[in-house]
Amino acid sequence: MASNVRITWNGSRAIAAIRTATEKGVSDALEYLLEKSNSIAPLDEDTLIVSGETDINVGSKGVEGSVFYDTPYAAKLHEHPEYNFQNGRQGKYLEKTVSSETMTVRDYIRRSLRGAL
Repeated sequence: MASNVRITWNGSRAIAAIRTATEKGVSDALEYLLEKSNSIAPLDEDTLIVSGETDINVGSKGVEGSVFYDTPYAAKLHEHPEYNFQNGRQGKYLEKTVSSETMTVRDYIRRSLRGAL
């Protein structure tokens, strides 16, 4: 018994959906990293934590993002884990978060792409 199957491929729509899903996944992952980093970043008057931001860049080679803290002393606090921070707060707060949350970041992006596909 013969069957006919017709497939219409709309490549530009598929690429646009993948790009949008990737942007959303990266954006969600960056916000997650910022939230987790804030939970261990030094906290005195909350100026450091309030200065935390995410940035996403979409270019011809893909999607890139960053998490950063925008205070004059953010790098100094980050790079000196030997300081005695209060209540379990730590130096290397961003580096430690990125290191420990790699699988979760991948999951954010994976879930977003799965939804688009």
